[in-house]
Amino acid sequence: MATAYNIQVSPTEDVGIFNMNPRADSARKVSKLLQEDMQKHDIYFNDKGFHNHIVHHLLTIFSLGASPEEIQRAYDTNDEYQRPSKPIDKSLVQKFQNRDEFRQFLGQRPKYVQYLAHFQREIDSRGVNAVVEEYLFAGDEFADAMLARLFAGFVHPWIHLGFGLEFHQPAIVAQGLAEAATHSAGDLTQYLFLSEKEGNARKEKNEESALLVDLQARIRQNRKIREAITYQDAEKLSALIEKAGQDVIAITSQFHVKHDQIDEKMAELMNATVYFNGTSQRKDKPVKFDFYYMHCLNSNIFLPTFLSLPFLTEQSKVRLIEWKARVDLALYASRHPLEPLPDVVTNYPTNKSWQQAAHATITHPGEDGHASKLVRMLGLGEKVCKGYEGKEGFLVQGDMWLRLANMCADSIYPPGPMQGRWIFGYGFDEAWDVDLAVDPQE
Repeated sequence: MATAYNIQVSPTEDVGIFNMNPRADSARKVSKLLQEDMQKHDIYFNDKGFHNHIVHHLLTIFSLGASPEEIQRAYDTNDEYQRPSKPIDKSLVQKFQNRDEFRQFLGQRPKYVQYLAHFQREIDSRGVNAVVEEYLFAGDEFADAMLARLFAGFVHPWIHLGFGLEFHQPAIVAQGLAEAATHSAGDLTQYLFLSEKEGNARKEKNEESALLVDLQARIRQNRKIREAITYQDAEKLSALIEKAGQDVIAITSQFHVKHDQIDEKMAELMNATVYFNGTSQRKDKPVKFDFYYMHCLNSNIFLPTFLSLPFLTEQSKVRLIEWKARVDLALYASRHPLEPLPDVVTNYPTNKSWQQAAHATITHPGEDGHASKLVRMLGLGEKVCKGYEGKEGFLVQGDMWLRLANMCADSIYPPGPMQGRWIFGYGFDEAWDVDLAVDPQE
């Protein structure tokens, strides 16, 4: 049984929202290895705060039908560079029962193991729903501060928590909450609240929401946004918010959601994010997915899971979609986006079936889960968006989903001199230097 302290993946109940016949023996293997990961590894593997992706990787390929041997190989690939888990300071865990003490250490990565122990104890005592509601969706200042942190670090806390909720693993939910607590939201928090304020003002004036694909175009056309950041900026999203935040907010706040639009706007968000991921290519370069854009896409697979939480109010659902859309748009703006190239997608050959595309990502020797997550999200996106084909704002349709899966599967096995799986800031010419085409493992 899955508990706050024990990871136990059922081969029938915990197979994921999109799956390809996961195996019972693989469920046993993934349960064993994720338990080992939780006990053995920290959530960050270096001083820069790069994230442990073992949970993401193993649950994804399990749901896509990986064998126990393939799951073990994926674990071994990720295991070799992880940091060991730190000792637990039980006295500090006890102090976290007090909200002031809890707040005091927010954003401090070395305190991850203490926050993990705190959330495990909370979930063990009260259950997942009660804890997630209190710490993220209560609507008070305390929960709002934690909710904003969910989107920090290229939405890794959202992704980790999403896996815990989707695969019904209380221990992984605790990990995701602890990861959120140890991220510093900084400029992102201010951006989210200011864009929400402006977006709500637009709703009060009965303004119609703009389409996300139109807002992507307005971002590309805004000179101040285009010139706000350079390739040399280490923290491009922070630099963007600092130098052109008002322009970004003026655009992203134009997207908002009415209570009777939740399902459609969720689908639009999935579709629009897939669109800018697939069409953000360069005419004179090989097909590559931008590493940072990809996190926007991969994280959207959890939208249906979050929105189905039984305690979530309609207003919380609206807010979640709006915030996620505005984060995705800001991240889009931060990589110097160029005019999209949809023909790259529509003309791409479909030599692989869905199963073959997924298998190509599972068996890639250097894969750490990013490509397999992308293919799984594309599979879900096709299903979610099918009922909206032909509607404005839904530019990915028909066989484009499978074409994109083929693009992903092929691009991580590139011919020629450029052997990096991803591009890191596709709009910057410097990112295409062959010497830079090495994964920094974020």
